[in-house]
Amino acid sequence: AKEGPPAIPFMRLLLPQADVNHNDGQVLCLVVHKAFHEGLDLLLTQRSIMPTMATKQRAFPYAMKIRDKQSRYETIEKLLAAGVKGAALSECLIKAVNDQDLRLSELLLQSGASVGHDGGKAVISAASSGDSSMLQLLVGGSYCKKPTLSTLTSGFGGAMVLKERD
Repeated sequence: AKEGPPAIPFMRLLLPQADVNHNDGQVLCLVVHKAFHEGLDLLLTQRSIMPTMATKQRAFPYAMKIRDKQSRYETIEKLLAAGVKGAALSECLIKAVNDQDLRLSELLLQSGASVGHDGGKAVISAASSGDSSMLQLLVGGSYCKKPTLSTLTSGFGGAMVLKERD
């Protein structure tokens, strides 16, 4: 199947009768995975059959696999605007921190990602890498609740690993 501008008229023709949630929302996952922004906009445009929250959440991890940081950011921004919430955001925060993607991490935190998710892995990763800007973003509390003592203690352990390597 073609993607990009040549596919848009074809998509417009099919969408009024199509269920984007069919086959676990595979069409949305594919459009997200390919970072096909025009197609994503079309699939998220208001019509009679909209992607369910489950479909949008299934597509979210595919966005994190996009290598180009700008394209990944724009795709995730569109999915967040479409109402994606929950643990998927916190899982993606861990990946964004591991990728040292400060801008995306900030967006995810503003949208409700938790720094304490999965034992504070995002904080541990930032501390272990020595990324002070990322660590400040995660523990500063500007965009989310301040981390628990348990999460901070885990992060301190990550920082100690970094110190031992020096």
